[in-house]
Amino acid sequence: MAKRGEKVDYLGIVLSGKLLIKHYDSVYGVLTVGDLIGYMAWVGLGGTDEHKFTILGEKEGYIAVLPFEVLNVMSKRDPGLVNEPPSNS
Repeated sequence: MAKRGEKVDYLGIVLSGKLLIKHYDSVYGVLTVGDLIGYMAWVGLGGTDEHKFTILGEKEGYIAVLPFEVLNVMSKRDPGLVNEPPSNS
């Protein structure tokens, strides 16, 4: 899924399965359904342009991958689609 030090260039949404967040040989955390990969880089938080951890699949599953290139095109076409939270109405 992601290797420590690699450039973050996508937003990933865990659809099923289980991912392990590893820091060297230690498991730092777990990602499950609904969790995101790359969202801090997408919103532009400083120092988040590279993966700080390695993320590996522990259990077979699926993630939706939205490359930042695609998100940039989408946000230009409809800025509210990507930049604003949906309304509750």
